[in-house]
Amino acid sequence: EMLNRPYPPRIVMFAKGTDAEKLIITAVTADAYNTIYRARALFAMLTASARATPFFAEQADADRYTFFDLLKMLGFSQLTFTDGDKFAHRVVLR
Repeated sequence: EMLNRPYPPRIVMFAKGTDAEKLIITAVTADAYNTIYRARALFAMLTASARATPFFAEQADADRYTFFDLLKMLGFSQLTFTDGDKFAHRVVLR
């Protein structure tokens, strides 16, 4: 979906690990997601997007699930976010 937009993506996502159990999100522009607070805003936006999916829309309590819950359901054990320059933040999904 990001590649179909009329502007270049500001982040890229890819899976790593023996069983693709680690998700890495990397900012690819210097002016986006360059603080932990902007990264947290991205996670909030991804939560809203996840809740709009047909799977979550069918759940009676969809508003309690987050992007992190979706990642856990997909089999990821950790998420690492980096601005690609100065910081990285790891979330262990339990």
